[in-house]
Amino acid sequence: MIHTQSMPDFVATGLRYSRKSDKKGRPVWDLPVTKAYYRKLGEKVITVYRNAGYTSKALIYQMMEYLTNYMRSGYIPTLKCHSEPIVILFQSLRLDVDAAIERSARARQRAAARKAQKEAERQATETVSDEKAATDTATTDRKPESHQATTPTINPADGNGVTPRLPLTPSHQTVNHTSSIDYIASD
Repeated sequence: MIHTQSMPDFVATGLRYSRKSDKKGRPVWDLPVTKAYYRKLGEKVITVYRNAGYTSKALIYQMMEYLTNYMRSGYIPTLKCHSEPIVILFQSLRLDVDAAIERSARARQRAAARKAQKEAERQATETVSDEKAATDTATTDRKPESHQATTPTINPADGNGVTPRLPLTPSHQTVNHTSSIDYIASD
């Protein structure tokens, strides 16, 4: 069992070696793996070194620095330049780190695809609502059509003595229902 109180904060270690910073000058997480994975990786390094009998915190920090450099630049420690405990543990963790980098890259791609899909849907919705607003504006800008018939002024007698007649529209017609019934009854 690992006691987390005595464990160094590996996320802070990863941030300490960060090349980027936010607007306030604080370091930004720029590793290709998540903070949670980086912390688990640090716990694994502590466990392996403690089980092997290495208790130096400097060795643990050095290993995490090599892993961080590998994630950023691909640097691989070799026996020519580094001690055996560093190279052996690094090589045993390298496959796990590569798999985590690949998982994180796929997750970022999926997140980018979801974001692009949402943006496309939002733009499509805005386009439809803009078109509807333009159509609504165009219809409200037009003068409303009057469905009522305008009544022209009629001179009772034209210059020829003819009285003009207005055509009857369905709203002006009156139907004499009784005459049609009488007609049917008289037959």
